[in-house]
Amino acid sequence: MKLNIVFLSFLIITLAGCKKHPANISPTCTCCKECVEISIPDLPTINYSSVQLKYPVFNPNNENEILFFYSDLSNNINQIIIEDIVAKSTRVILNDFEIITQPTWNNNDWILLNKKKANYQHEIWKVKSNGDSLTLLSSGGTNLYPAWVNNNSIIYSFSQYAAFPYFIINKNLISGFSDTICNCNGKYLTVSNNNLIASADISSFNVLVSNITSSLNFQNYTNNPFTSDLIIRNICWHPNGNEIYYIRNNGIYKMNILVKNEILIYNSCNSRRYNSISISPSGNKIVAEKVEGYLLNNLLYNDSKIVFIDTSGCNELEYVFINKR
Repeated sequence: MKLNIVFLSFLIITLAGCKKHPANISPTCTCCKECVEISIPDLPTINYSSVQLKYPVFNPNNENEILFFYSDLSNNINQIIIEDIVAKSTRVILNDFEIITQPTWNNNDWILLNKKKANYQHEIWKVKSNGDSLTLLSSGGTNLYPAWVNNNSIIYSFSQYAAFPYFIINKNLISGFSDTICNCNGKYLTVSNNNLIASADISSFNVLVSNITSSLNFQNYTNNPFTSDLIIRNICWHPNGNEIYYIRNNGIYKMNILVKNEILIYNSCNSRRYNSISISPSGNKIVAEKVEGYLLNNLLYNDSKIVFIDTSGCNELEYVFINKR
């Protein structure tokens, strides 16, 4: 069964006042392969086939396990699922739970989830990997991109009206105290093992990095031309704390923040693009949400699936979800 869903683009977020540390984009990509652009109308209706697999993330303590959002549009099923990709066992930890951004999983086995709600009043929840202790952490406004700072604190983007301005909030989960640490319209937040925060500057399409402090001081680590190909869609740290992996419209990139060298490791286009990535604890593998776009009977379809890729950008392998085998 095919369902028509109108695609809405929203939350164009900017970050201002950043110091520039220009990076060089690598002109070569040894793992890139042909990617065919399909001709589509402006602001089309996006159609989806029934089953979508979205927002995958590795278990930080066991890279044989991944968590992802399972959506069966035909049967109105929304589940948070953990699957052991070696043992080929699966467990549903939450039913009737739709998320809007990628989860984050900490070393103490707590998972942050960004629940989708009507009127952009998206919520932040935490839950154990066995589905126990589901707890609401946010209240009111638009709450997006939650990330663990340590096992007791989180950061997230907040807007009261789902529009400018956006703030970055630091919340202590023990005391319950919340503090605004940046009025900088942060989008896509990720925290390294050594407490560096990376984010995306949507106004200039650059990567931003700061130490976690009471007042963030983002520095610009790239210096790219303002083109739609370079819009940032997702960002995450490598476990080594020195490399950032992120998605632009034209592919998957990595950058070593010590030398600021931006490298395209795998290309994409509108018929094959990527929305979410996570790096394995060993640092060797990427798990990603791959979105395949195609035309069928003059209608545009986008289908999400899960793939594994070497952190070099090579050897993409589609993962077959156990319920579809």
